[in-house]
Amino acid sequence: GTNSLKLFGHAIVTGAVDNFDQFDSTDTARAEDVNKGATLLANPSGSFTISQKGTMQVVLNGGHWNVSKNSCLDTLEITENGWLNLAYRDAVQLSRSFRTVTTDTIAGTGGNVAFSIDMDKENETNVLTDQLIIHHGADKDASHRADISLIADSSDSTKHHSVNWLIRQENVSLGNVTFEGAGAANGEAEAWSLVFLSDSEAQTKETLDAVDWKKLGNSSEGEVGSWYLTKKGESSPEAGDIENFGSSAAQYYAWRSDLTDLRHRLGEVRYGAQAGAWGKLLYTRERASGLAGHSFKQKTYGVHIGFDTLATQSEQSAWLVGASFRYARADQE
Repeated sequence: GTNSLKLFGHAIVTGAVDNFDQFDSTDTARAEDVNKGATLLANPSGSFTISQKGTMQVVLNGGHWNVSKNSCLDTLEITENGWLNLAYRDAVQLSRSFRTVTTDTIAGTGGNVAFSIDMDKENETNVLTDQLIIHHGADKDASHRADISLIADSSDSTKHHSVNWLIRQENVSLGNVTFEGAGAANGEAEAWSLVFLSDSEAQTKETLDAVDWKKLGNSSEGEVGSWYLTKKGESSPEAGDIENFGSSAAQYYAWRSDLTDLRHRLGEVRYGAQAGAWGKLLYTRERASGLAGHSFKQKTYGVHIGFDTLATQSEQSAWLVGASFRYARADQE
């Protein structure tokens, strides 16, 4: 028969689903239906394990499923901002283990699927990423957002895509499957996004350069293939703020140099400078450091001339009025 795990609204559960029929097993198993709030009411911890034969359907209509173990089901439907959280880690899991959810079909729009991946250490032999396997794609168009957590910075600057796929569509489907989404590594401003690489394109995968990867789309168009994580040209939202701060460094140092020069002149007046012409040569050096070892250097050369005249003078005070002209040139690296 058909059994369902249905989570609506704010229902949140943690657990696993194992459908033995996916593996043609004859093992006896227990079937269990979980509807809105039932699991949470029956088990305060919100944890569950469903093992069964037959057809297993998971519907996340705004609900949130934290996947605690590899899971296998027939239909996955996500709507109304529901969440399939493969990146779930509880407090007792000190070592990072990765999850795989296998489904025959996927459905719905407006859902979220959370993944984590270790970009530093993943390679052909170490599949250090959460994965979603879709056997037969979608009966009609399905579109979801992938939320990617990079659990380590990618120190290899030449690595412009993941070696392993995060999502795999194993057969041609009637519907188009789309996964939008991006992630940023801790401390990195550069954004990463999911792109779809069909099996026909994958035959020349090793010849694709960074520009080719950026041109790939995020929809399967019904084809067989996989979604990989790639470094995109656009920046993450935080990068705009960082760039704006960086571009204002030169103006800040110019302003600070003017202010320093003005303070020097006021000090000269305070300690006895009188009316008349004056002039001075300027030379300053500034340096600022940014993220990932990037830095800004500036050398400023200039001349400052002026003329002051005594406006009023008494036993208690004296007023000098003057004007000055400053010209400077900055060399930046």
